[in-house]
Amino acid sequence: MDQLERDISDLHSQPPQEVIRLTSLHAVAAAVSLSAAIVFFCNLLAGLALEAFPMNLGYGLIKHKWNLVKSLDHPIEILILGDSSCHLGMDPEVFEEGTSERALNLCVIADVLAVNDYWMLDYYIRRFGAPKKVILSHVYNSWHRPLAVPAVAQIPMDRSFFSENIAKLELTWPERVSWFLGNYAPLYAENNSLMDLIMYPWRAARQLDWGFGPKGFAGMTGANPRSVQKNLKEHRAFLRTFKFSVSPKNRWALEKIIQMSNDHGFKLYLVNAAMFEGLYQDNMLRGYLSDMNKFFKELAKPSPNVHHLFVEPVLVRENELHDMHHINLDAARRFSRRVRDAIRQLEQEESVP
Repeated sequence: MDQLERDISDLHSQPPQEVIRLTSLHAVAAAVSLSAAIVFFCNLLAGLALEAFPMNLGYGLIKHKWNLVKSLDHPIEILILGDSSCHLGMDPEVFEEGTSERALNLCVIADVLAVNDYWMLDYYIRRFGAPKKVILSHVYNSWHRPLAVPAVAQIPMDRSFFSENIAKLELTWPERVSWFLGNYAPLYAENNSLMDLIMYPWRAARQLDWGFGPKGFAGMTGANPRSVQKNLKEHRAFLRTFKFSVSPKNRWALEKIIQMSNDHGFKLYLVNAAMFEGLYQDNMLRGYLSDMNKFFKELAKPSPNVHHLFVEPVLVRENELHDMHHINLDAARRFSRRVRDAIRQLEQEESVP
C-alpha cells in the first residue's frame, strides 16, 4: 500500500462528525452557575491560603499593621506612620526611653501613599481619640507616585470602609475594577504569589516569622552594599528624569492629616527619611530636595502644630543599608534617637515662655 492509499484509509477510519445536541436555557444557566461557583470557591481558597502564607511581603505588611491597630485595646501617645523605610527605620522603644509615653510603628509601604497614613490615623482617632504626637516619614521619591489600588485592596476592613474612604478618592473605573479584583479575585490579582506558594512552599514557612514585635517594628541586621550600588544607578537616572512633584492623592492626604492635627491638637512631625551618603553627594538630588523642602515648609507654615524635620537629611553609610531606602538595626536606632532628640528639642523651645 503506497502513501496515498494509507492516507485514504486513515480518513475512512476517522470517527463520524460530532453532533451537537440541542440544549435549553436552563442547562446553560446551570453550567454558568456551576462555573461561577467553582471560580468563587477557588478564589476563596486562594485568598485563605495567601492570608495564612503571604508571599508578597508588602501586601502582608499592610495586613499586619492594620490588624495591629485594629487589635489595640488601649490608647497610644506616639503614632509612627509612613512607608517601609520608616517600618525598618523607626524603633518605638527609642521614643519611649525616659518617658511614660507609648509608641507604635504603623508604617507600611510607599505604594499606598500618605493616603493610608490618613486612614490609619482617622481609624485610630475614632476609637481612642487623638494621640499626643504623630511622626510621619516617607522617602524622598515617593511623593510623586500614584496610588497603587491593588495594594489598597489588601487593607483588611469591612465593606463600609470602601464607602467611607475609598469611594471618596473618586477612583476611575479601571481603578475600581483593580480594587475589586484585588479584593475578590486573588487568582488573578495575586497569581505570581500563588505560583510561588505552589512551587516554593518552604519560602512561605520562612515568611511566617517576620520578626515583628508588639510595637510593629522589625529591625534587620547586616547590609547589602551590592544592592545599594545597583539602586544608586537607578536613583541617579530617576533624578535626571523627574523633578519634584506631589501626586494629587498624596497632597489630599497630607492636607487631611494637617487638618486633623489642627482640629484635635496633636503635634505632627513630617520627617525626611534617612539617606545614603553616596546619593546625597549628587547635585541633582540637592535640587530635588530643595524643592521638596520648600513644599513642606509651605505646607507646615499655617499650623503651629506641624513641624518639618531634617531639611538636611540624616546620612547613613553603605554598610548600614540593605538597599537604598532600608537601613539596618543599628542605623535605625541611631536615626530614631536623632528624631526623638529633635522632637524633644522643639518641645523644650515651645515650653519656654
